[in-house]
Amino acid sequence: MSALLKVSTNFPRCLGMKRNKLRPPSFYSVCCSKVAQTLAVKGISVIVSNAAHPLIKQQYDGLFYKTELGRNSLIAANPSRQTKFTELLISSFPVRL
Repeated sequence: MSALLKVSTNFPRCLGMKRNKLRPPSFYSVCCSKVAQTLAVKGISVIVSNAAHPLIKQQYDGLFYKTELGRNSLIAANPSRQTKFTELLISSFPVRL
């Protein structure tokens, strides 16, 4: 079984929490990791994409496979200013690229 979970600023509402503009962005990452863990424990396939930051990696220790991927930033209008970023692919199953 698999599930698709789109994380946005409304994410805490699905957990029964009220939206709070004062919560730091890391709060939403912690919520996402807890939901991912709950789903994985129930045998549901989980895949999450996030920034490859040490604190994000730490939140998914244990049950998850982590793969780092390089990607280009497409935000800059000038292509010469588009830089490479490292994205973290987190899954409850091994991913072959």
